[in-house]
Amino acid sequence: PSSFIVMYGDRKIWVDASARPHETLAGVNVNWDDITDYLVSHNHEDHIQGFPAALQRKVEQGGKLSVITTPRIYETLKLQFGDLFPEMDSYVELTAVDPQEALNFHGASFDFRYCHHLLESGTLGFKVTYDGRTLGFSGDTKYKQGFAELLGDPKLSAEWFRDCQLILHEVDLK
Repeated sequence: PSSFIVMYGDRKIWVDASARPHETLAGVNVNWDDITDYLVSHNHEDHIQGFPAALQRKVEQGGKLSVITTPRIYETLKLQFGDLFPEMDSYVELTAVDPQEALNFHGASFDFRYCHHLLESGTLGFKVTYDGRTLGFSGDTKYKQGFAELLGDPKLSAEWFRDCQLILHEVDLK
């Protein structure tokens, strides 16, 4: 599964937290309690495996889990994990994103897009710019040359990543 941490300023944002978060983070010398935010790109199992453990840890610590995603993706998370966390809203601090608008988040600028990955709740890709550098994440997507033109969405084109110094592209080998 795709899972990585975006670090800038005082933020450590875990994108699509993987299973067994404590072990995964220890393997890259990151303390679990240093993760400030969790960005959820979409609701497929391989992208949300670590979400319930991260939420449970915050519940046990008496805090709130900072989650960055769209309202639709968050509502689907509540359906997926509602039996475990019937009061999920009281344990989550949601930063709701809209792919039509930029998000300024703790000194960084995020630009989100919906990807071509068929889910009713949507799938996010993004670019984050901080201190003059830009990272792009394609999101779980099926890229085809000319698809952006066909749909009339320039955010789906490879050109959208032109200003990125680093692009993380999730690849499907099929």
